[in-house]
Amino acid sequence: MDTGRFALFLLGALLLSGLFSYFQQRAYIAVTRRLAQQFGGNSAHVLVSGRSKGILRGAVVVLVLDSTDQQVLAAEAMVGRSVLAKFRVRAELLGSSLSVVERATGKSMKKAVQGCLEQAEIVRRKGARAPSRQRPARPEPA
Repeated sequence: MDTGRFALFLLGALLLSGLFSYFQQRAYIAVTRRLAQQFGGNSAHVLVSGRSKGILRGAVVVLVLDSTDQQVLAAEAMVGRSVLAKFRVRAELLGSSLSVVERATGKSMKKAVQGCLEQAEIVRRKGARAPSRQRPARPEPA
């Protein structure tokens, strides 16, 4: 194979990879929008996502948590080795959010679920913060 054909092959592979990545991004946006519309009416519901990147396998997990009773209400995950992975409903993650990491299957999914819980904790802390007080006005310089 000469250099020109090899360069065209690499360019084609790069374009296909970019195209499939675009479709994965669109799938992520569709899942988050659907879950936000489905569970958006209640202020106790929190939509969080986590990811895990590995050399051979990665995962993206989207969870809807009920912050009042610590329950996972909805769970979808994209786990795979290639750009052909799709989001699927993960019923095994539903239930108590206190033990959701143990119910996750696979190292990459456990890491992604842990990322979801960390994000939920950040959201909880921001929501629990006391309302900001106005700063006293600075005296005008003379």
